[in-house]
Amino acid sequence: MNTKKKSRSLLKLVWHVLTAPFWAVIGIVWLLVRLVRFIDGVGTAIAVMRPEVLCPAGHANHTEGVFECGYCGGRYRGSVWICPLCQSPAKHFPCNQCGLSIRPPVL
Repeated sequence: MNTKKKSRSLLKLVWHVLTAPFWAVIGIVWLLVRLVRFIDGVGTAIAVMRPEVLCPAGHANHTEGVFECGYCGGRYRGSVWICPLCQSPAKHFPCNQCGLSIRPPVL
């Protein structure tokens, strides 16, 4: 009976030693994924807070002003990124100079 417990304990120890590298790799991958998501979120927050955004042709456009909501059709004064009337996020908005669509950095 005592040898049975010892062999079972030894098997558990061997099992943990063999699976430890696997769980270490899983933990490192999880941490890297979280780090990349955090860095992406910081970049998005910085892009949203900028007073100007560039269109695909490189023209500067103000992110604060008078805009028309793509969802409810209302005109409002404020940030281009979210409509204060219906709380909908912007789908896109046209460049003031060339008319090309500018996507918000959060899409």
